[in-house]
Parts: sequence; structure tokens; C-alpha cells
Amino acid sequence: EAEGGDERGLILRNPLVTCQVVGLPGHPPLGAVALLMEEVTLHDQQRLFDVAFEELARVLGLERSHALLYQQAIRDPLTGLYNRRHMVELLGHEIDQARRYGLPLSVLALDLDHFTAINDTHGHPAGDQVLGVAAQRMSFALRKVDRLARMGGEEFLVLCPRTDLEGARLIGERIRLGMESEGMPGLPDHTVVTVSVGIAALDPETDDAESLLARADARLYAAKGQGRNLVMV
Repeated sequence: EAEGGDERGLILRNPLVTCQVVGLPGHPPLGAVALLMEEVTLHDQQRLFDVAFEELARVLGLERSHALLYQQAIRDPLTGLYNRRHMVELLGHEIDQARRYGLPLSVLALDLDHFTAINDTHGHPAGDQVLGVAAQRMSFALRKVDRLARMGGEEFLVLCPRTDLEGARLIGERIRLGMESEGMPGLPDHTVVTVSVGIAALDPETDDAESLLARADARLYAAKGQGRNLVMV
């Protein structure tokens, strides 16, 4: 708007709309940019635009590569769940938050029952498939705020922010029922694979991540000792 209130518009002679795909050779497109300008300007500045788009593609490619490397660093390659190292970091953060704001926090230690026998009898490819399907079923039983990790082998951990023991028990039962209610693809006769669960809630006065996980593991071993396919609080 010009001084004095007069409006001035931009008038383009021979306007041209062009769409430029942004990408690196040999890689999928990273995006696209639409341009509206005079045709003569586009022709005059085409090389400048090409250089700008190449630089934009390089920057976007680097960002995508960094994001991919980060995900590879925090994810278990078999199940796609968080790995142990990242889950311990998340747990430490959630413990700090729970202490600061006086919120409950619970963890669930889970272990697939008789998993060693599956590997020994049907082979490791079948065991890997069981782990992948089990991870999916556990994920389906969780809330959006919960976090699930594969801690190693057939062991998993669920981090439940703002959740007391009773709330965690309900989540554990939901996971347990989801596992036992349906056979496992890849096993003969769709054999059912069950899960044992041990639960511990944060004591803000005495617990750190290590002690909280140790108590959850102790309850998990108790569930195993009492017949498996149990949730022990």
C-alpha cells in the first residue's frame, strides 16, 4: 500500500507458473516449489534457480539423513520399537518430571513365555516373526502416552507416565489378554504365545531408573515362577 492510501498491485507481463521438483540424482523427490513470475525473468534466471534448487535439495537431503540416522540409533531394527538405551533415557526424563510435579509413574517388564523353545524348535526366523507380531500386539494395547521398548531378546518394557499401579495393571492385563487370545502366525497350528508381566510404580523418595526397573523385573520373575501368563503387581 503506497503512501496516502493508494493501493498498488504487481502486474506481470506474460505470467508463467512453473513447478520445480526438488531432489538429488538417484534419490526420491524431497519436495516441490511452485513459482509465479514473468516468463522472460524465468528464462533469464533459470541457471540461478537451478543452483538454488540444488542447494535446497542438498540441505533437505542432509536433514533427512540426520533424521534417519537418529531413528536408527534409538530403534530396535527387528521390531521398530525403542531400544534399551533410548528407553532408559526416556525413563530418566519421566522420573524427573514425576518428581517435579508429583505425578505417578509405572513401568511394566514383559517377557514372552517359553520363547527359547520356539527358537530351538522352529528356528530363529520363526522366533523373529514372533517377536515382530508380539511387538505389534503390545503396541495395540497401549495408550498414546505409553512408550514400548524391546530391552533385549524376548524382553520388553512399557513406560506409563501419570499412571498408578492399578492403571498399569489394567494395561498389563490388556496386553496379556491380547497375546493369549490369538494364535501366532508362523508357528504350527497358530500356537498361542503368552506373556508374563511384572509391574512397579515409582517411589519418588527412593527410586531411580535402576531400582524401579529392578523391582519390575523381580515381579516379572515372580510371575514366571507362579506359572507364567500372569500380571504381577
